[in-house]
Amino acid sequence: MFSAFAQIPQSLEETSSKINRDLPEVYDHITKLRSTTAENNNLVYNFLVDVNQKEYQWAMPKVKAQVLSTICSKGRERMVLHAHNANIVYRYENVKGQSLGEFMIRPEHCPKR
Repeated sequence: MFSAFAQIPQSLEETSSKINRDLPEVYDHITKLRSTTAENNNLVYNFLVDVNQKEYQWAMPKVKAQVLSTICSKGRERMVLHAHNANIVYRYENVKGQSLGEFMIRPEHCPKR
């Protein structure tokens, strides 16, 4: 994500638009990033996953920890988080169209370096 950015976009809407140019993106056999949206002060990643609610609840603590580590360790993603003082939301829906849940990464979760 954000690998095509020469500089940090001026707004969350611009950030979302640039990410969406390369979507959908398949991460693995059950996870696809369909789109992003800018909602209030949130950059929302909209994922489609081929799991049920029970599987989602079991996996999410591990997924959230991995996402937090990835976002906080990558310079551009962390910079976007802080440049806009925005939150990043990971929202999940299953292939049947059912909302499974979401989690939020806030700027304070990734201290500035």
